[in-house]
Amino acid sequence: MPNGKQRIEYAFNMELFIGDMHSKSGSVALHDIESLTGVDKSVLSRWQNNITLPSMENFMKICAALQLEPKNYFDKQVWELKK
Repeated sequence: MPNGKQRIEYAFNMELFIGDMHSKSGSVALHDIESLTGVDKSVLSRWQNNITLPSMENFMKICAALQLEPKNYFDKQVWELKK
C-alpha cells in the first residue's frame, strides 16, 4: 500500500499503434490508409519511421476511422514518490 504520493506517466506505444493501423485498414500501403483516414501518407510515413509522433487530432481521426480504442496505445507507469 503506497504511503506517499504517486506520479503517473503515460507513454505512447507507437509500434502497437502502427501495427493495428495496418491490421485494421487491411493494408500495409500508406495510400490506402490515407484514403480511409484522410491523413496524408507523408505524415503516416513519418510516424512509421519514428520521425514524428501523431498530433492528437490525427491520432483521434485514425482511431475513429479504423475503430481503434485510443486508450490501448498508452502504457501507464506509476512512480511512488518518497516523502
